Amino acid sequence: MRVLQTSVPRPGAPNEDFVLSSRTAVVVLDGAGLAPGIATGCGHGVVWYVEQLGARLHAAAVRGEVPLADCLAEVIGSTADAHRDTCAVDDPFSPSATVAVARVPAGLFEWLVRGTARSSWRRTGRPRR
Repeated sequence: MRVLQTSVPRPGAPNEDFVLSSRTAVVVLDGAGLAPGIATGCGHGVVWYVEQLGARLHAAAVRGEVPLADCLAEVIGSTADAHRDTCAVDDPFSPSATVAVARVPAGLFEWLVRGTARSSWRRTGRPRR
């Protein structure tokens, strides 16, 4: 799998995007940052959230044990649990992100997009027989 990426943060803000790829899976998250001064109920912030969620999602996708939608549901829960004791994870302004994930198990292409994540997939080469 060949992955090309571009990520440009808002001027004066940290980059809230996350990309992690391997031989069999790629995960792209676009963190949903808020305007400065809006209380989120979370001391970790969007960058921490997308890094945690993205790394966990990539690991689950590579394992290939369950459908990608189930992988995403599982890691949203485990990421929320990772900061539930210190943050208000049910606050509507808690960190969030759009997600695109793809994997190639056994030569098949499987993908999932949630939210407005932008991604494009292109098949190259000859079909496998």
